[in-house]
Amino acid sequence: MKPAIEKVKDPRGRISVYRATCEGIEAEGQTAREASEACMDRVRAALGRLDRGVKFGTIHGHTFMVWPSLYGWHYRLDTFSDEYACFVDGSREDCVLRAVNHLAQNIWTHEVDDRAFLEPLPLSIQSDLKSWIRFQRAYRWLADGGIDPRFCHDTACRLVAATA
Repeated sequence: MKPAIEKVKDPRGRISVYRATCEGIEAEGQTAREASEACMDRVRAALGRLDRGVKFGTIHGHTFMVWPSLYGWHYRLDTFSDEYACFVDGSREDCVLRAVNHLAQNIWTHEVDDRAFLEPLPLSIQSDLKSWIRFQRAYRWLADGGIDPRFCHDTACRLVAATA
């Protein structure tokens, strides 16, 4: 597999950069060789992601799926009747953690026991979610207390920061 090289020129007609393309993957460089090497590095990374395959997981009865693409990882969440999908530029593990964090935020409600809810989640995202949950609870407490909704967000942010 060899990338196709294109010369990208500036308005004066001088070569500003070289662009290498191979099977939908592009990279740029100051020389044709740099662009070609960068493109092939991206091709190898994409092939490495494809070897890792798809990962499915569940949190509190809701499913997430992580799958590779040419440029990174994607995830899809199945929460209640809604579906969410995002792209993550990083490793598969980063994508799984983001998917779990996103899914947890989508299925969390004020009625859950926070400790029991957080327990099955990876430790690396529990502290982030604890802070997010404190904010949600503070916001609702302020809103239920009759505070003008325009001020609830800022006040909840200050309350959470003061208790962190």
